[in-house]
Amino acid sequence: MSDRTADTDQPREDWYARRDELEHGMVFRDYEGDLVKLDRTVPGDGSKWYVASWWGDSWAWMDATIEPGDLVERVDDPQTPQVIEIGIGM
Repeated sequence: MSDRTADTDQPREDWYARRDELEHGMVFRDYEGDLVKLDRTVPGDGSKWYVASWWGDSWAWMDATIEPGDLVERVDDPQTPQVIEIGIGM
């Protein structure tokens, strides 16, 4: 595994060193290129997180876990917020 990002020659961020900055809902590309969304910390473990995996066009929660050192880069959430329009006088 390289310590450089795939798109640039810049060193990748060390999310293990920055693990205290991680928060629920943050989205990352992992070392395999997959998208993961932080859900909650694993009880009894100082750094591991439960994550949702991007599957098709939505998030799937399958109790997958990840260590902060496996996070490569922070990215935007690909799921657009759903807007519910309420019609008045329909």
